[in-house]
Amino acid sequence: MADLAVLKFHLGEHADAAFWFYRVIPFFGEAGWSLLELSMLVMYARCLKALGRVEDYVHKALRQLVCKAAAAERERLGCRLGKRLGGNDGGKKFPEREAIRGFLKDLLEVAAGLEKEVRIPMASLVCGMGLDGPPCYDDGQDGFALFLDMHSLLVDEFEATSVGLRISGSAGREIWLKTSGPVVIRPGPNKVRVQSAVMMAGTFEVDQVWLRSGKMLLHYERDASQATDKETAVLKSPRVTLYQRTSCLDVQLMGAQDLQLDKKKSLDLELLTGWNDIRSCEVKVKSATGGLRLVMSEAEVIGSLQPTKSQGGGFTFGDMPANTSVRIRFPFTVEQDLLDVTVRAEVVYTTDKGTFTFFKSASVPISLALEVNVQDIFKHEALFSRFAVSTANDSPLRLLDSELLGSDLFDSHFGQPSNQPVLVFPNQPASLLYKITRKPGSKLGPKVNKTLYLKLYYSVIHDEIEALFKHALTAALASTPLREFSKLVITRVLTQVRAGLSAFDLEKATLLSELPTSFLTCTNWEKLFAGLGTTPTSLSSFLRTWLATHPTLLSAPAIPIHHQH
Repeated sequence: MADLAVLKFHLGEHADAAFWFYRVIPFFGEAGWSLLELSMLVMYARCLKALGRVEDYVHKALRQLVCKAAAAERERLGCRLGKRLGGNDGGKKFPEREAIRGFLKDLLEVAAGLEKEVRIPMASLVCGMGLDGPPCYDDGQDGFALFLDMHSLLVDEFEATSVGLRISGSAGREIWLKTSGPVVIRPGPNKVRVQSAVMMAGTFEVDQVWLRSGKMLLHYERDASQATDKETAVLKSPRVTLYQRTSCLDVQLMGAQDLQLDKKKSLDLELLTGWNDIRSCEVKVKSATGGLRLVMSEAEVIGSLQPTKSQGGGFTFGDMPANTSVRIRFPFTVEQDLLDVTVRAEVVYTTDKGTFTFFKSASVPISLALEVNVQDIFKHEALFSRFAVSTANDSPLRLLDSELLGSDLFDSHFGQPSNQPVLVFPNQPASLLYKITRKPGSKLGPKVNKTLYLKLYYSVIHDEIEALFKHALTAALASTPLREFSKLVITRVLTQVRAGLSAFDLEKATLLSELPTSFLTCTNWEKLFAGLGTTPTSLSSFLRTWLATHPTLLSAPAIPIHHQH
């Protein structure tokens, strides 16, 4: 049949030749005679082109021809590598490149007239695909870029309309990156820069790569959750670690400083523009904790900068200069007792350098750090109330001040207050005694306020320690080339501080007004900063030097940072 197909081809009887080629070509492919298979594919393609069978010409001939030629080139590279390592290729012959040159151009031209795109697995035409180094960040803007290496097995160069990839992380997070314009893909090694205007800190893995040229689409997909064999993996080095630079736009979530127990609790979301001179900005806030309901109908923007539009959980702002901030306060309710809640913020903003998107999920504790019990002693002319203020967790408290707010019916009286803050330790509550008397001439009525509120000013020692580390590290990094890593360093260090401090350490630091940093010296900082290229060594060296020169941190006098009614 092969001889008959070749004979019909040379006689110009293309219909009969195509008939026999279609039946005989798979035999040579299965038998491993790739050179003969490729030669017949060339003749088969010319037959289909002469017959005007466009669909078959593209899908049954050109597509297969391009893939088989790439497979031969892959084998040629393997043999060349084997020779370098002292192996022997056994005199294996490969097709002449000139014989198969030009078919890719035909594929692209003919496919442009088809309705559906021609999809080809990227692994069929490309090898040596992988990420080259850590992400790159441009100064003055919040995007990032990756460099994708690929070795084209094609003998022709071509222009890719666009090249892109997707990186995926936990909880369904994903970021798409693509080239800023057309890219020329040449035979052999290529390095393509793909970029994104979306920022979301964390660890990701590449799970999709695509290359589009007209109606031809090269595609690669993998399951990022599945472990792959490094030796056989099509994509090398798929892991990507993104971090948030200090000067970029940021969102911070915190509990409102003033808390009244008979009213809804509130959260404050602060938006910091960083180095961005923003023309327009839209902020969306959503709950990321089951049972958490954000009461956005009662949300308010604190400060002189007010939104041009607010609806639901979205706030739209106009011009926002660089290095400014805006705070959004919104009440919330929970269906059950929770220690902390998580809120997800999405910020879409436009600057003179383009439109960017920032995602961040932030958690904040909402459980009270203190407990108050009251014991009342009734006398003929007065009521004496003893309030026992104790801690609700392992961290001591610093009780800065207290007052019992009077009402329309009652006055409160307190003795001589202490000149120093009162330290409250676990199992050692502070006692506050108030004398309550009725106001002379006061009368009970339907609109008369009878309720008294105990107002406490306090700070949590653990929060003071975190603030101490944050301030010290920020100051130490400010004058170094690592300044843009401040947020990353502080996040990693505070995670170790929370895990490393025991209840005994907190009590000792409270009594001595200083905290040894020795519990951080054994931390494997290189592992914590993995995925940043050569930077982990610099960051690790900085932290070890800083810890050596700061064996202890002295705590500063506390200021009122929490109010409770």
